Amino acid sequence: MGKTLLIICLILSLMTGIGGCTVKPNETISSMDGSAESISASLPPVTEENSLAESLPNVSQEESTPTEEVEQPKTNPCMEFSASEYALDSTIVISYRNTDTKDWIGIYPYGVEPGTTPSITWQYAVGEGSLFFKASALQGAGDYWVFLCDNDGYAVLDMASITVSDGDTKDYGAKSMTVSVTKENGFSHTEVTVTPSCSEEVTYSLYWSKDGTRLENYMPIHTFTHAGSESFTVTLNDCLYMPTEADGMEIAVKKGNSTSCFASVSDTLKVQKSKLLYSFAVLTDLHINASKPAHLSHLKLALEDIKNNETPISAIFTTGDNTDSGAVAEYELLMQIVENAGEIPPVYFAMGNHDMAYGDGYEAQVERFKEYTGIENPYYSIEMEGARFIVLTSQQATTSGAMNGDQVRWLKAELAKCDPDTPVFLFLHQPLKDTVSGTLSYVNPDIQYWFGVQNADKELRKMLKEYPNAVLFTGHTHWMLESLRPLLCGNGKDASFVNCASVGYLWTDENKAAGGSQGMYVEVYEDYILLRGREFLFGKWCASAQLMIPIVK
Repeated sequence: MGKTLLIICLILSLMTGIGGCTVKPNETISSMDGSAESISASLPPVTEENSLAESLPNVSQEESTPTEEVEQPKTNPCMEFSASEYALDSTIVISYRNTDTKDWIGIYPYGVEPGTTPSITWQYAVGEGSLFFKASALQGAGDYWVFLCDNDGYAVLDMASITVSDGDTKDYGAKSMTVSVTKENGFSHTEVTVTPSCSEEVTYSLYWSKDGTRLENYMPIHTFTHAGSESFTVTLNDCLYMPTEADGMEIAVKKGNSTSCFASVSDTLKVQKSKLLYSFAVLTDLHINASKPAHLSHLKLALEDIKNNETPISAIFTTGDNTDSGAVAEYELLMQIVENAGEIPPVYFAMGNHDMAYGDGYEAQVERFKEYTGIENPYYSIEMEGARFIVLTSQQATTSGAMNGDQVRWLKAELAKCDPDTPVFLFLHQPLKDTVSGTLSYVNPDIQYWFGVQNADKELRKMLKEYPNAVLFTGHTHWMLESLRPLLCGNGKDASFVNCASVGYLWTDENKAAGGSQGMYVEVYEDYILLRGREFLFGKWCASAQLMIPIVK
């Protein structure tokens, strides 16, 4: 029931770096010859439920006038709580210290960060003292995020999780659970059958476990809601694999006084031993803008996470929307963050629609991209670790973009240099239609329309199908890694397609903004490729996006 208090101090991530290198591509580059709205909701002010002062400023996604410098954070501003769980009729007491004028504390629904949706309630927190919030003024029983934010803005100084209980003592936990695993040519399929203990509507969460204890370094595998007392089955992502340290799953319910249920999982869901060849990271949709400090802290957290990853990383690739509007000040801030990150791997940038659609025209935006990133051309390839990495781009400054014939022909020539039995990795901002999360028009065409380069879609799909070990990484949708189908695996018959979520902000299958910051680690072995989704905000693995792509030989 979330009784453990989660305190995450983001102060260090907000500090300007630790000095170091300029990170630009240093490999051989093979070059070619020679506006629409974002999916993000505007960043609204907090509610006026509190009468202490005026609402916080409203920051719109389309605004892109960065300040010259990111303000240095204060020393150890923090919160302390009277408890980690509160009854619905109680008062939440939050103490604070080391804050200054117009710092504020806001309470949000679990999973929602400041600047994405309004807070439920908030108060200013200046200097040292305590604030009092009625638990009954929140949105009922459940988990909530609490943020201490800087100076009427959305830069997070401290963060915690609390639980509000309604006094319900009933056990809504599952009566039993079984896990079924089938595997063919390395391609896994997993189903979980649940027998409820009640007929009420209940939200269940699945977690990896070891000896009947949840693995705390993983986010939930899957969260779903069900009503009824009859057994039912849910299907997990294809190609899912079980972490080496796990031996089963836990199913938990955050309602009443519910107990967890555990089930063993066959070791066939674990990957077989193979030699690790190299690793790299993929980040997307950074949306750097000084007026959106959460995006800045997210990138700093991601780069710090990459530096501390237990497996050495050879390179970092982005798939575009590095900036919020392609402004000079945004590029300067982006490169400052990268350079101040210290000794990180080389960064290879791709362009996204936000890098080109809101500035001074396509050609001018391409030149600006080249000037600040050190990339000689907007589409290019590099040779690294014995494999080819191909970075593609839209050639039209619109949301969905387009790809001209010259780039398509260049790509065909680049792929012709590749051995079909060897992995080849491609990076493009807009995903192709009906491939990954946010593009599945057959699921819901009203919200799953974030695909692009449709003028070249069929030709690209036909071309990539000849390379069953090709993997195309994309961004643009912001759909979180817990969404439906983060991976479309070719399974030896086609290329594979990967959604890389977003470092800046996330989106859900329900077409709603969500808190968090996610990206992808890629580990290449002799026999398979492991995709390891990462939640940078919490420093945990995205359990639903621990996926394996078999290498076809």
